Amino acid sequence: MKIIISSLLLILLFNFSNAYQKLYINFVPYESSDCSGNPSGVGYGGLVDTCFTFDNSRNWLFKYLEQDDSITFTKYNNRGGVTELCEIKSMPTQTASVGDCISGKGLIFNSFYQQPESGSQEIYYQVQVGKGEPFIAPNTYVVSYNYGSDCNDSDIILYETFSNQTQVYVSTFGSVYEFYCLDGTPMTMACENDGSDCSNPQDQSMSCDPTSPFFNTTVSPDTSSSDSLYSFNTYCY
Repeated sequence: MKIIISSLLLILLFNFSNAYQKLYINFVPYESSDCSGNPSGVGYGGLVDTCFTFDNSRNWLFKYLEQDDSITFTKYNNRGGVTELCEIKSMPTQTASVGDCISGKGLIFNSFYQQPESGSQEIYYQVQVGKGEPFIAPNTYVVSYNYGSDCNDSDIILYETFSNQTQVYVSTFGSVYEFYCLDGTPMTMACENDGSDCSNPQDQSMSCDPTSPFFNTTVSPDTSSSDSLYSFNTYCY
């Protein structure tokens, strides 16, 4: 009986849909150096022990060290294409304790997002660990990539968060965009590069649109090549 139970536990531990949805490393954005007040800016998060990319320019690997309640995060060179490998480091591994407030200076998760001309505020991140689901503040604009087609919070692989009225310069489109939630609906406005003269708000709700995977290691190559196994989701938390 003990052998059977042990075998079942091993199966559960190595089953992607169960094991790899349990712990999320969260970088919650703040303007204050002690991470006080309400979250402000663009935040990032993802599954532990999973190699992924936010911008197809750099890969990340987050780990949780339970013995001292800390995390490590490492940036790797991106080889391009849909499958990412965390093999060649492009920066030394960094360590932070859960709850620490760390400077975001030089820490670029998504190179597509830049501060607009009007913004010069340094960003800080509070490190949090979400157990079972991401650590996301209420009334936050969320862009997530999920495993499966149901878009459950527990199936999220990686995600980006935008606090209300966050403005970023999106280099892909050459414009400043403002992100916010309106009655539970994710909205954006395109603005001038100084953040003024914004266009009419646009509803950005997107529910479980199939997408190609762009992360690695936790599923077999045959499985990861199937677009239908992954989905893209935009919503207000």
